[in-house]
Amino acid sequence: MRVARGYATTGQVAIGPAFLAVRTAAGDHCPVMTPDPEGELTRLDEAVARSRDQLDHILLEVAGHAPQEQLQILKTHVLLLRDRRWEERPRTLIPDKGYSAEMAIRQTTLELISRLQGSDDPYLKQRTIDIEQVAGRILRNLGGEHGFDLAQVPDGAILVAHDLAPSEIIRMQPRKVAGIITDLGGPTSHMAIMARSMEIPALVGTENATQTIQSGEIVILDGRRGSAIATPNPSTLRYFRREQRREQAEERALTTLRDLPATTPDGVEIRLLANLELTREVRRMAGYGVKEVGLYRTEYLFTDTTPPGEEEHYRAYEKLLRGCAPHPVTIRTVDLGTDKSAPILDVELEKNPALGFRGIRCCLAHRELFVPQIRALLRASVLGHLRILLPMVTSAGEVIETRKLIAAIAVELSEENIPHAEEVEVGAMIEVPSAALTCDHIARASDFLSIGTNDLVQYLMAADRTNEHVTYLTDPLQPAVLRVIREVVRRANRHGVEVEVCGEMGGNPLYVPLLIGLGVRVLSMSLPKIPHVKQVIRAVPAADARRLATALLRMDDSARIRDRLERFCQEHLPEAFTAPAAPEISLRAQ
Repeated sequence: MRVARGYATTGQVAIGPAFLAVRTAAGDHCPVMTPDPEGELTRLDEAVARSRDQLDHILLEVAGHAPQEQLQILKTHVLLLRDRRWEERPRTLIPDKGYSAEMAIRQTTLELISRLQGSDDPYLKQRTIDIEQVAGRILRNLGGEHGFDLAQVPDGAILVAHDLAPSEIIRMQPRKVAGIITDLGGPTSHMAIMARSMEIPALVGTENATQTIQSGEIVILDGRRGSAIATPNPSTLRYFRREQRREQAEERALTTLRDLPATTPDGVEIRLLANLELTREVRRMAGYGVKEVGLYRTEYLFTDTTPPGEEEHYRAYEKLLRGCAPHPVTIRTVDLGTDKSAPILDVELEKNPALGFRGIRCCLAHRELFVPQIRALLRASVLGHLRILLPMVTSAGEVIETRKLIAAIAVELSEENIPHAEEVEVGAMIEVPSAALTCDHIARASDFLSIGTNDLVQYLMAADRTNEHVTYLTDPLQPAVLRVIREVVRRANRHGVEVEVCGEMGGNPLYVPLLIGLGVRVLSMSLPKIPHVKQVIRAVPAADARRLATALLRMDDSARIRDRLERFCQEHLPEAFTAPAAPEISLRAQ
């Protein structure tokens, strides 16, 4: 029995025979020097042209049925291949250094990714994988090799690969594959994003899965613990098969809650909203008994080298608002910067991008990007109930300035006789300490507030949530985080402004009683989490939750808070919070 560890994209268990899609690393045995520079330049031109044709063909092949967000990821690779540096730099290296075409591409690749690797931003570091994938395609075409066809993966198999390019993943048949395990990747890598969008359990960034796992052997993908177990012993396999059956039975049982209200036993109603990544998810909302969208991110519209036009924006928002009408849809304006790289922004890499030019501050400075989005939002507002959410707000002044811009654009639309709603709600994300401390000022300038707990914890605790050395500080149960949430809710309530929680904390069943006790009455989360959260809401009286929150706010240690919260949840809902312990042997590499 052998174990590989990585980042899990879901909390599910997947079991199946391993299918290794392994190829020799492109260019590993390539010639370094050449006696024929002219011949190498010809080979280079042909390989780059062939690579571009291949991706263009794949894009056309899948354009009619693949989700728009997946197409945008593939378009990123198409754009990378169109970068003239793939030709200009090798054309210098081949005659000047006497390099072969392969060696020139490899050197160019190293130079292109060196800037990204020097960044402190984990998202930008993960974008080096895209550069390597594009270079790999050119190198394979130089060597006459071809990528593997993922359509040939057997039914029910766990696909194991060093890495998967978007052009390969997008052609997969997701219902056939039980799970995916890769050596490369991270939580925000294109591999992880596409696996989540296709609802395939995945484990990325294992570093050594292709060396640890052999083709044909049984593999357990444990999404809860972020591990893959190859050739498990009989007792471990039995345990995880029981877990898999329990998950499936639980999911079936939770469907009975679909049409029941999210109301506590003592009559307090909690509104549940959906966080959507994809426009196509709208049609799945009814199956989870949810009608409102609490957060729709718009960053995928900005992955091209040219900014999206007003019509492109409008088409995306039109689908959402028509699909949910007459229920509210909250669309967050683009949050470029830090972990969202946008080639359309000609901004040099920042030493500390998380504290730099991002969110609403970036939008207000780049009105050429922001105005088309606002125009499209206002035009789409007549199709349903639109709410606009502003990211990374640090002061009430930013909300006021944005509202003035929205009002000015509304006047322009009226002058052009273009229909738009007379009033559109505008909300602010509470993610940074300054916004939390002045949330009463921001509440006066806003129609609603949305607490983004992921960033709030990071900024409040001064701890990068991707840095393993400070993981202990990024616990949302830190006393400082709980006090801030309580104060934001209290101050907003005084101004009659609704507060929702839309970060990971809001979709975690363990934290739900605490959030209710802190006064939160609106939770927004990904669709699969809604039944689990509703189950907790219907089992925990709000009065008990308030007493719990009061007790937890007195504690000074997150570990003690967690222990007390877990015991509370086990007492009120033992079937959901008490699971058999996993066999210890499954968590150790052997």
